[in-house]
Amino acid sequence: MLSKLRSVCFLVIGFSHKVMEFPVKLLLTPVMIIWALLLFTVLQQWRAQRRLPRAATVTFLLFWLFCTKPVVDQLAKPLELAYPAFAAASSTTSAATTSAKPALAHILVLGCNHQDSSFLPLTSKAEPCTLARLSEGIRLWHLYPEAVLHVSGHIAERSQSHTEFARQYAIAMGVAPAKIVSHSEASNTKGEVQSFIAAIDQQPAVVVTSAMHMPRTCNWFAHYGGRVIAAPTDFYVRRLTGDIGWQGWLPSAQSLHALSYVFYEYMGLVQQYIQRMTDHNTAPTTAVGCMSARS
Repeated sequence: MLSKLRSVCFLVIGFSHKVMEFPVKLLLTPVMIIWALLLFTVLQQWRAQRRLPRAATVTFLLFWLFCTKPVVDQLAKPLELAYPAFAAASSTTSAATTSAKPALAHILVLGCNHQDSSFLPLTSKAEPCTLARLSEGIRLWHLYPEAVLHVSGHIAERSQSHTEFARQYAIAMGVAPAKIVSHSEASNTKGEVQSFIAAIDQQPAVVVTSAMHMPRTCNWFAHYGGRVIAAPTDFYVRRLTGDIGWQGWLPSAQSLHALSYVFYEYMGLVQQYIQRMTDHNTAPTTAVGCMSARS
């Protein structure tokens, strides 16, 4: 009898743990705790004054909305979905389709960021944006091993150059050293694109960068007369808004971080527009910039 009672207790405790595990993990996050404190402060002010300033209410609601995934997704979609992901023939594709695969001479991977602490393994030195870009570039190189893999970017504060890190990572992932070209001088998107255009000499090429960064990159290719295929990666938008569920309407640190990136890219497009208006070293108006792999 005692053993049966013990089994029932364990069953009830286990069930309660499963029921509580999800909401506790979801609600007791740093962002949710901050929001709870803000809400408590607002309610205390309302209790004291019996009225809530309209500006405070609007600010609170906007701050809540801009920290939720559905809203940030809608802001990111015009950037991230401007170009489709690169689709190439896989190993399971028929021989007839594979033989029709277009030639690709160059794979251009834009730099992002890395850390060079000695205690980190090679795979942990790459920031998520770098890891996504290099992984996609290496994937494409394995599909087109005759192509040259170009890596770029310069970070002054690192003891190891960004291109040297990217080269080591690519070699570790199976890319032939002779097929890697480094562009270590360019420290921004404009310089990287100029370096790439000079290197590929109008040969068939694909450019790899974060999906949110792709429109700005393609604008520079069009500005300087480049013609490449877009291969966006590192997507923030990964599901349709209807598939997110109610949890997506809770503010999160990930959404707040993504909002910063979205704002950064939109401000980058504004700055780029001004730079292009004042830069007279432009290509003819027929310049294409980026194409889709499906076009």
